[in-house]
Amino acid sequence: MWPIGIDLGNGAVKVRTDHLKLLIPNVMAVGATRADLLENTKALDTLDVTLSSSLIGDSQRYFVGSLASYQGTRAKYMSPNEQKTNSLQSSVLFVTSLAAAVLHQKTERGESIPEKIEMDLFAVTGVSLVESLQKGVRKRFESSLNGTHRVKFEPPSPWGGVEVVLNVQTKVFPEGYAAFLWMAGNAQSIQQARDAVIGMAEIGELSTEFPVFQGVNLNPSLCTGEQFGVGGVMDELLIDIRELTGVESAFSNGRLELEQFLESPRWTCWLMGTEYDLTQVIQERLSKEAKRLYDLILAKWKRTPSIQQFWVVGGGSALFQPYLKVLAAKDNRMLFFASSEMARWMNAEGMYMLAKEAAKRHAESVSMNHA
Repeated sequence: MWPIGIDLGNGAVKVRTDHLKLLIPNVMAVGATRADLLENTKALDTLDVTLSSSLIGDSQRYFVGSLASYQGTRAKYMSPNEQKTNSLQSSVLFVTSLAAAVLHQKTERGESIPEKIEMDLFAVTGVSLVESLQKGVRKRFESSLNGTHRVKFEPPSPWGGVEVVLNVQTKVFPEGYAAFLWMAGNAQSIQQARDAVIGMAEIGELSTEFPVFQGVNLNPSLCTGEQFGVGGVMDELLIDIRELTGVESAFSNGRLELEQFLESPRWTCWLMGTEYDLTQVIQERLSKEAKRLYDLILAKWKRTPSIQQFWVVGGGSALFQPYLKVLAAKDNRMLFFASSEMARWMNAEGMYMLAKEAAKRHAESVSMNHA
């Protein structure tokens, strides 16, 4: 069985296996006939698939990821109150991302890709702390993800005409647990603290979760979450920019386009023939939201004063890090930060680590049963 970690982030799905790391925006649109791509377009930018699975329902065509984000009002992003365990979109992204990983791995290795591929996978994924603490939710989600899923890639994408049949066994963990396990093996300050109480602010697209650990054990009674996420900040920032420029169609592809823009070295753009410097409006919004986040962190710390190290992690942490450092320095408090790359991938890395261990145990069990 091929072990694979898949972090179903509300902003982007991260897939980790072997030497492969894939990031696919969590955007979906109902698919339709199209012939608008050149043959050499990147496969991950043209995820046009027909899915057949008990997880998804009747055979249906979908655009996924970057391709979906360019479908205007048809593009669907995860909403703040949407739970992954009940979400069709999470299911579509789960199945499509696994199939894309199978084909991408073969492409990277220079292997020929037949019209039909069948793969046995052991996948580890996660759900939010809020969902994971609800009785029976993780077990039900595991059961729904298990089974056989068929993914057919539609032309004119480079993988057009290829069908991937996935036989999947799944294990579901709390997302913060997977991230912390990986950090415990890679962050020196945590390794040195041993049995210390460690708190985390894990900033996601739609929420921020606050898991608390004693050693490597999650303490469920101390774990909480807040409705604060990068997606909401991007929505507010879009309003700010459109009001400033008077261009209602600025960043028409929504929060995903704006998030990518914020990663550029200069915050200037051209809109309707005029160049705008957006630095001030961006900094004002991020500074305001960082203060809100800092207040949430302090409130959590006051409720759990035994926390010795407080880490700020998650895919959204890089946006707020410079502002949080200034606020913490004023209060003479120490916050710990993961690097941008580490923060984005630690859940997927932890899930892949767990998947390798589980797949190994499964193989040993099968071997003993056949001995």
